[in-house]
Amino acid sequence: MGNFDRIFPGCALQGEFVEIVHKGHRVCLVPRDKPSKMSRLIPRATVHGTPRDLERGQKQLATEMLTLWEAKWDPKPLPD
Repeated sequence: MGNFDRIFPGCALQGEFVEIVHKGHRVCLVPRDKPSKMSRLIPRATVHGTPRDLERGQKQLATEMLTLWEAKWDPKPLPD
C-alpha cells in the first residue's frame, strides 16, 4: 500500500487512469470526468512575431555569436 499512497494522489488530481495489481488481482481506477488536455496546459513564454521578425532575430544572434567568437579566437601560425 506504500506505492498507492505515492501514486494515487497525483493521478487523482490529474484525472488519469490508474491500474493497481495486488496479489494477482487487478483494480482499475478510472476518472469519472476526465479533464481535457487543454485545461491541464501550463502557460509558457512564447515568441510572438512574423516569420520576418524571427529571421531578423536569427541574423542578429548569428552576428553576435560570430563577433564574440572572433574576439576570443587567437590565430596562431602552425609550427613548421
